[in-house]
Amino acid sequence: MSGEMRQVATADGTAEVTVFHPAMAATSGVILYMDAFGPRPALFEMAERMAGWGLVVAVPDLFYRFGPYEFDAKTAF
Repeated sequence: MSGEMRQVATADGTAEVTVFHPAMAATSGVILYMDAFGPRPALFEMAERMAGWGLVVAVPDLFYRFGPYEFDAKTAF
């Protein structure tokens, strides 16, 4: 199971959203909001685990308005 990157048009530009689908028919869906560190492998692992429960999980990049960025939590603080 892995996420599928999608682009969503908004009034402020194009947001990237990673969507995780369950192997079986989905029962419902959730939006997994990122924290201050942005989308990253640990967040995607959580989304994959939730998809394993039968949920469609969307992980939006809420920093899309700022353009390309790199944020390393290990060196930020």
